[in-house]
Amino acid sequence: MTTLAILVRETDCVYVLENGAGKHTGTFPESETGLFIAEHKPQAVHLILAKPRVFWRQISFPFSRTSDIALALPAELEDLLPGPVESFLYTWQVSGRAGRQTTVSVVAWDRESADRWNALAKE
Repeated sequence: MTTLAILVRETDCVYVLENGAGKHTGTFPESETGLFIAEHKPQAVHLILAKPRVFWRQISFPFSRTSDIALALPAELEDLLPGPVESFLYTWQVSGRAGRQTTVSVVAWDRESADRWNALAKE
């Protein structure tokens, strides 16, 4: 089985390719990802995102209901992300509670980049 781990950095990708011939490492420009995957035909790809591709934020709310947090979160993210909230895919998880206050951890990824990688996964 051929597996490929790709660390997506700001301008290039670092990879570890494991197949019957052993383990191979190196770099390639992100723009050549499709060609690289087509050439090596991995059965599994593990994608690792490095800064500044992914954003992590912690936000505290003075309430604890998750439905209220889900409603308030986009407005809170407006000032914390480097672009419009709708241009990011994000997920969140409660990371702490103290009384009525709830802290959530949010991870966001640029939607355009996510869509590009998703299209590669479907090929």
